[in-house]
Formats: sequence, structure tokens, C-alpha cells
Amino acid sequence: MNYLSNWEVPLANGQKLEFRRGVCNFTPAKGWLHERKEVKTVTCTQEVVHAEAFISGFGMEYLNGDNHIQSLRAMANILPLSEEFTGKNKIAVTLEYSLSDDDPSDDEDMNQAGIHFTVIALTKPHSS
Repeated sequence: MNYLSNWEVPLANGQKLEFRRGVCNFTPAKGWLHERKEVKTVTCTQEVVHAEAFISGFGMEYLNGDNHIQSLRAMANILPLSEEFTGKNKIAVTLEYSLSDDDPSDDEDMNQAGIHFTVIALTKPHSS
């Protein structure tokens, strides 16, 4: 199966559980205790009732040989309900990471990351 494949599970009442996978590759950047954030959108086949996002995997690294990690964090969240759906069948997901060490000089802190995520959405039945 293609890692980024999408699939659905039909429910008896006409609703579906839709699984959508995606990846966010952050561009390399310098930073000490800096959080990076991106927003990705996934599209379902029907109107979304509720959705949750999960991290399926991640990779983070320093690019210039640094090997002292003070803090490492990765998150995937659906945007708050007031902003959550960018369309009746679209879901906006925020992906964040931070990678820092104990050296505030920023001299060697060039880093990059990639976060793989999965969204599970409950969708409404098609109206006739």
C-alpha cells in the first residue's frame, strides 16, 4: 500500500470513516528554542462531521553536526472548530515542531524536519 494512500470505511447509516494521510516537509532553518508551524489541508469525499489528526511518523535532525538535544517536540492538530473546516469536505491540520539544544548562540543550529500525519474523519451520508 502506498504510504500516502487514502481509504474509507462505509458505515451502515451511510456515513463513512475516511482516512487521509499526508506529509509536511519543513524547509531547513536555524533556530534555538524556535517553534516551526505549517498548515496542510486534506480533502474528504463527503461533508465532514468530526475529525482527528495523528502523527504517523517524524524525522528531525541538525544539519551541521550538532548532537546535543535539549528539547524535541512534534504535534499534529485539527484547527479549532471556528477555523477547522476550510470547506464542507476539507480539513485544515496544523503541524508543529521544535528542536533545540543548550547553546543559545544559533551558530550550529540549522535543522530540518518532516512529519507524516493521518486524519480520521467521520463524514455525513450523501443526501439524495
